[in-house]
Amino acid sequence: MIIAPLVFTTLVVGVAHMGDTKYVGRIGAKAMFVSASLVPLLLGLIMVNILRPG
Repeated sequence: MIIAPLVFTTLVVGVAHMGDTKYVGRIGAKAMFVSASLVPLLLGLIMVNILRPG
């Protein structure tokens, strides 16, 4: 239970200490891509467990 808040806090502090805003924007774009990939994956796993196809 302590790992998720620790990772989140580390990421927030790391982004807060970056000086170059262009670099922060690139990191944000990559984070959005990863989250946009994870959402459909999780949705698919949930739907397979609910509907039980095959």
